[in-house]
Formats: sequence, C-alpha cells, structure tokens
Amino acid sequence: MKTANGYQLLLDTRNDKKGVGGYQLITVADTRTNGFNDLVLAAHDSASEKTLIVYRYKNGLYRESACYGANWESWVNGDFHMLKQPVITKCSQW
Repeated sequence: MKTANGYQLLLDTRNDKKGVGGYQLITVADTRTNGFNDLVLAAHDSASEKTLIVYRYKNGLYRESACYGANWESWVNGDFHMLKQPVITKCSQW
C-alpha cells in the first residue's frame, strides 16, 4: 500500500506459521473486505493438488480467512483420471 513514507507491505507469505512459502496468486477476488480486494493464493501440494488460501484485509494486514483443497485427480473403478475442473473441499483445520 502506498503511504506518505513509501510503501507498506500488507502480505508476506514467505515465512508463514506453517512453514509454507512460495504461494502463487490465483486471483484478486471481486469481493472486498475493509476496502481492499480479497486475494486467493495457492501452494502446490502435488502435481494434481493445491491448497487455496483466501486472504482478507483486517487491522492493517491481509490475514488468512479460509482454506480449501483443490484436487484434479479422480479414481474411477481403479483407474486414475485427470479432471478438467478440480474438486474443491474445505481444509480440515478450518
């Protein structure tokens, strides 16, 4: 965020509390919290799975507000299939 003294960092995922870093921006959401667009970032869990974290602006910083898993693989009758659209589920820790 631009301030009178330069720029203020609002989100730093390099050293998050879970020891995970290297998130990629998936989307800047159309929704806003406290005047700032919500963000959805993702971390690769495997070739076919990602963890999606929703960040919302609160008390001067972006903070985690929701977590989802996205999975592009499916097992049908013992066969592996890649899906065109992922199956989205809420993370168990939320």
